[in-house]
Amino acid sequence: MKSLKNKETLVFIIAVFMMAAFCLTACTKDTDKEVQNESKEEVQNESKEESQNETTKFEKDEALDKFINNDLQNDVLEAPIGAIAPELAFANDKYAGVLNYNGLLIYSLGDKKLSSAIDINGLGFDQIQGDGAIEITSNGEYVVLNKMGKTDGYVYSLKDKYLSKADDISKISASKAEYLENDGINEIKAKIDEKDKDIDAIMTQNGYVVLTLDYDNLKDSKLSKLDKNYELVNSFNLSE
Repeated sequence: MKSLKNKETLVFIIAVFMMAAFCLTACTKDTDKEVQNESKEEVQNESKEESQNETTKFEKDEALDKFINNDLQNDVLEAPIGAIAPELAFANDKYAGVLNYNGLLIYSLGDKKLSSAIDINGLGFDQIQGDGAIEITSNGEYVVLNKMGKTDGYVYSLKDKYLSKADDISKISASKAEYLENDGINEIKAKIDEKDKDIDAIMTQNGYVVLTLDYDNLKDSKLSKLDKNYELVNSFNLSE
């Protein structure tokens, strides 16, 4: 009997060890799978990030240099006001763009003067409203120009002042301007003492950028930068 009990005890112990070994092997495999899956996810995420970063890099197209011409400033500001008045097309804390039917003027808000001028007609944009009109989006680095409903267009580097072609603008992280309306407009008009004039105002990360139009003389139209409390930071004429 003692021998039988010892055998049963031995079998039980062996069974316990076998079960423990099986569990250990299974857990190790699961852990290895989890590690592999996490590694795959990390690689995939890195690839996505690299791909996204690649889409925001654009090489200068020297063939497009002829469409960047600061002499356009006078042509734009001396042109008769068309059916559509000049407008504030985009703005951030450093730059602002004023669009007219014959050009896009880009101003440096810090320097309080023209940074660059783009010949939109030369690039094929002959409408600023309606079917086929120019659409302008931007981020802190680029301005994107395309025709409404089209996926191709052009990209302008604000810092380096060059143009590039873009085959698919949907890959570019850029957005349309966020304009102020009604109460916000009235408060800004009161702050800059321009209650009787038409203004465009765009919200930026740290405040607002305002275009005040002078229909009698576009050269006397002004760009103003305000902080978040609508306090004036600086202001200058478009002729600067």
